[in-house]
Amino acid sequence: MPGVVTGKPIELGGSLGREYATLLGYAYTILSTLKVKEIDALDLDVVVQGFGNAGYHCARILYDMGFRIIAVSDSQGAILNKKGLDPYKVLEHKNSIKTIKGYKDAEDISANGLLTLHCDILIPAALENQITENNAADNKKDIETITSYCRASHLKNYLNMTTAGAFGGRGLGQTCGVADPSQWMRMFGVDIDSRDATQLIERAKEINEDQITRLLPRLKELFVELPEINDIFKKSIRLYLTLKEIIKDEGFDFYTI
Repeated sequence: MPGVVTGKPIELGGSLGREYATLLGYAYTILSTLKVKEIDALDLDVVVQGFGNAGYHCARILYDMGFRIIAVSDSQGAILNKKGLDPYKVLEHKNSIKTIKGYKDAEDISANGLLTLHCDILIPAALENQITENNAADNKKDIETITSYCRASHLKNYLNMTTAGAFGGRGLGQTCGVADPSQWMRMFGVDIDSRDATQLIERAKEINEDQITRLLPRLKELFVELPEINDIFKKSIRLYLTLKEIIKDEGFDFYTI
């Protein structure tokens, strides 16, 4: 069933370039980032940690695009040539003696030393947890920038394929922002399920006095003193409880009102 089975060989409808497709996407991500930053790719030094399938293809693709690969590493060590390495020739050397060490056009360095080299782009393409506080950048500003990007990336991945419940529309007479569902989906992969405020109001009428009473001890615990328990207060509690019910029933990941 070619349409639903992944990992197929070419003769059964598999994709060309599957062996290095992920790394090609990685390279395009780098190019897009540089375009935004208005940086010339031909004048950048790249260090690749790892020279297995991922590391080799990443180095090869970037080399073909014009980047300068100055250092690579494998499980036995690392090599450095500040004028640039040819990944194709390095692979030939590795295939002949099972390691990149001893490559004639480079100097041998330690694998940990590779991670502390001055470069424009460092690509971790081997075992995880190799970059630590002992070999990370010592420039506080650089660390803060990297941390900010990592947090943003984590948040974007977290939001992907989530659903937000949006209750109500734009307030009359108010100047406020309006969420564009297509933008949320395009940028973050978030689906917005819009609900009219009247649905919330009508369903709130079904909340009885017992449900309100059961919530009061929790409110006193949170706020110590409660306002006068009048009709306005009860209406707010009913809306709150109704909102919780709808979110649970619909499986919303988060919501906005």
